Amino acid sequence: MFCSGKMKLLLLLGALFVAVFAKETFEGDQVFRIDPRDEQQVTLLKDLLESDLDFWRDPVHESLPVDVRVPFESLQAVRAFLAYNQIPYHVMIENVQIYSFMDMLVSENKNMVSKIVIGQSYEKRPLNVLKFSTGANRPGIWIDTGIHSREWVTQASGIWFAKKIVKDYGRDPLLTSILNSYDIFLEIVTNPDGFAYTHSRDRMWRKTRKPNPGSSCVGVDPNRNWDAGFGGAGASSNPCSETYRGPSAHSEPEVKAIVDFVKSHSNFKAFVSIHSYSQMLLYPYGYTRTPAKDQAELHELARKAVTSLQSLYNTRYTYGSIITTIYQASGGTIDWTYEQGIKYSYTFELRDTGRYGFILPANQIVPTAEETWAALMTIMEHTKNNPY
Repeated sequence: MFCSGKMKLLLLLGALFVAVFAKETFEGDQVFRIDPRDEQQVTLLKDLLESDLDFWRDPVHESLPVDVRVPFESLQAVRAFLAYNQIPYHVMIENVQIYSFMDMLVSENKNMVSKIVIGQSYEKRPLNVLKFSTGANRPGIWIDTGIHSREWVTQASGIWFAKKIVKDYGRDPLLTSILNSYDIFLEIVTNPDGFAYTHSRDRMWRKTRKPNPGSSCVGVDPNRNWDAGFGGAGASSNPCSETYRGPSAHSEPEVKAIVDFVKSHSNFKAFVSIHSYSQMLLYPYGYTRTPAKDQAELHELARKAVTSLQSLYNTRYTYGSIITTIYQASGGTIDWTYEQGIKYSYTFELRDTGRYGFILPANQIVPTAEETWAALMTIMEHTKNNPY
């Protein structure tokens, strides 16, 4: 029974590794510090050397800790293996790659990519934004992913976008022309505290992690915290709700950092906030049924963008204003950016429509990023060709 259980777990690990996405980025991986209690546990850990786990410190002796990098798709299986065999461990690094990926991208592309720290999260994590620029004093295009922490396909797509930009500049005429006229700003981990929590404690965590005075419930929905219809219908006043709006507009440092950056930059022409799931492309408004003054243009551009998206894998998106297409939501990101004068303000809801929901299979991540990029390129091209 013991050997059978161990072999099943090893086979599961092997199957999981086949599905690891974007392996070179290590997105979402964790490093475990394992403390074997006896030689039997050391021997069990040595068996794992046969898998594709990345051992930073090999199992040698019970007196020595073992450090191992675990791809996030395999976290559950590795935890189960350790728990089954009563091997103690703790998470030493909650997210191996995102920050180091950014630093690597900057170091390898210094003429185009820089990293801007626009603030700190509640738990003092840096709020990093990648800036892709080929000249000074350009108008900006903003893209953010992961504002809702459990929407992992968005952060993964953000990493793919970053690599795509540096790869295609100078090769793809359209992207090259966009970057010769506009800077692209990309915030991949917009809610880093929540993202870390989805890896360490609760995979389904959505909100920020700031405590709420007078309540045992933690966090604010950062997509209900903006000063656009703040506190209206479609947001909750209950701190325990998934859509809790917070005590005041821009109360969350993760939101306030973007607000301050957008205002200080003062020349963003497009703003895209990427969520999952539902397969939708949405534009303002969410908090009111009053049509946006640019609704006709926004609607037609959304149609073109979802057509571009569908052309790759025949993924079908619906599109329209937030309130008429999905639901009423007050205090949302793109309602605020639109009211700041950023005409091309959009929200994506990526794959899928509910079969897998937030737990999208790894083999869908790259296709999701590819088709979303096609839609983004359509939006960015329109922005470039229609200055205002």
